[in-house]
Amino acid sequence: MMKPPFDWHAALDTPQQRRRIGNLKRGWCSDRTENTLLARHYDLRLFAAFVLGAELAPPTDTAHTHAALVVLGILRKGSAYAQSVVLQLVQTHPGRDASVIRCVSTLRSWARYLHAKREVSCSLDAMPTPKVTELRQRSSAKSEDLTREGVDSAQLSPATRTRALRFIAARDAALDEVSSHSTLKWPQLQRLRWGDIEFGEDPEFLTSACVQVPARGDGRPLPHHLPLRATAALKRWRQVYIRQFGLTSDDAAVFPDLHGQPMRPLGLDEIMERLRAG
Repeated sequence: MMKPPFDWHAALDTPQQRRRIGNLKRGWCSDRTENTLLARHYDLRLFAAFVLGAELAPPTDTAHTHAALVVLGILRKGSAYAQSVVLQLVQTHPGRDASVIRCVSTLRSWARYLHAKREVSCSLDAMPTPKVTELRQRSSAKSEDLTREGVDSAQLSPATRTRALRFIAARDAALDEVSSHSTLKWPQLQRLRWGDIEFGEDPEFLTSACVQVPARGDGRPLPHHLPLRATAALKRWRQVYIRQFGLTSDDAAVFPDLHGQPMRPLGLDEIMERLRAG
């Protein structure tokens, strides 16, 4: 088994520790409304899926306890590390602003409870809950990026424009992460199709994705195993893609434009230059 993309002290995941965390979580959730419980458990599972580079786990007691344990493991890496992981979630989360704000609030509440119970030496209280106005400015994508995608921003409603900019920002961040943490070149990323990628089947542990890359010369597809960080970035990006376009098809471009079409080489070059400059 291979490690998840973030170090969360997986050695903590023992039957005895799960029982202890389960009891602590019940204390944290006592006297809360049903809606609050649903929201807290969803936020914990969302964060755990991000940390593990996995799909969102189904809402079961086991999944909720495991997710709470993942947060504990991240906190035991120290305040600076924990805050950096939460910040990465905030910057890449494709959902609504209110969902991001609530998730951070849930994580801060659980961290504060664990700190009060002396389970961890730090909390997330020094990390402020993001404001809606800050979240709307978190994307590095600008109006000129919509123009590059062939979209007239003046014709879009504010909500549609925000979603489009977030899509562009998430795509460009995934491109940057995969190119920075693998040997795949920009032209290979531009030609990459979902059918070229084989993800691991284990939903709980992240395993290296295998990508079919054309060989130099005859162009025969050769298997190329991605590092875990690049694999996690691709899996997170796939979730954003599915929300935007629906299920992936084998011949669809992994990194398309806003219309779902393969990006122009010139457009990819512009993204590369902007990422390098930024």
